Amino acid sequence: MHNVSPPMVSVYSLRSQRPILCPCALKKFKRPARGIHFVRRGGGGSNSSSASSSDSSDSGVGVVVVSREVAVELKCGKCVDDVTRILTNMPEVVAADVSLEAQAVTVDATCDTNKIVHALTAEGYNARAIGYGSASDDQLLGADDGGEQLAEQLGTNVRTLKQSLSAVAEFKGDMYGHKAVVGVVRLMQVDDAAPVIEAHLQGLQPGVAYNLSVRSSGDSTNGVASAGAVYSKGGAVASGVVADDAGHLDVPPVRGDDAMRTWDVIGRSFCVARSDDESDGVVAVLARSAAVGDNTAKRVCQCDGTVIWESTPDDFKPGINFA
Repeated sequence: MHNVSPPMVSVYSLRSQRPILCPCALKKFKRPARGIHFVRRGGGGSNSSSASSSDSSDSGVGVVVVSREVAVELKCGKCVDDVTRILTNMPEVVAADVSLEAQAVTVDATCDTNKIVHALTAEGYNARAIGYGSASDDQLLGADDGGEQLAEQLGTNVRTLKQSLSAVAEFKGDMYGHKAVVGVVRLMQVDDAAPVIEAHLQGLQPGVAYNLSVRSSGDSTNGVASAGAVYSKGGAVASGVVADDAGHLDVPPVRGDDAMRTWDVIGRSFCVARSDDESDGVVAVLARSAAVGDNTAKRVCQCDGTVIWESTPDDFKPGINFA
């Protein structure tokens, strides 16, 4: 009887021609790793809590370094090496921690969060942003009392205060009254100064200038008309920002007005409107958002059992049958 060798199994699906194993399967590495921390020369560590000024030439004056947490599906130590390579090749990334055990990456960067996620998904990795604007309790809330004094001044408690350090406004298209506009705007209180603001929007009119602003009211029933005037404490976030030829508008992390604090604007509206005529603008309510570390252990929705990698933007659109 002759010994017959088992057939070789390709790591590619004949149907999709995409890897069915981890994205690093065909890449060569000197060693596998379970976790990697790197700091770009001249940058701050990924555990740094304060947003610092950046001189990035393509980002504009006032661009800052801020932390984000991204859940990444890492299958082995080589994936850790590969993800580290991807982030190292991004000039906007100052520092990063890649953890196989946590299945997450904490990144300090000057670019918007969407660019980080896209860089990972473009290489075949499942990635979802899960936390924004890591803030040090010692620096922001006070090393002596853990935030009790600040919470008392604001008329709240420490738990609620810690949940109010990051906010997000989501624009989801016509079904939500946002017309063609889709994207997110994030506000992050990374220290006791002005919040850091970033935006990634699409569906705008190419070549048209837009104003971005926080409104005094959270009533989005009738769009801009019911959202009230521009919030008096630094609500004018950006003016005359021009959408590109594809109708996209990206604002990298920048400092807002020093009069504004994230916890003061949660529940208010965020408006995106043409600079020459705001009557056709769209608004979305600013809601609390998770900070870095808040969602690290969450991978499965308790409502329906959906794994984070299975979720898509369509999950949040009404009138879609997933049966």
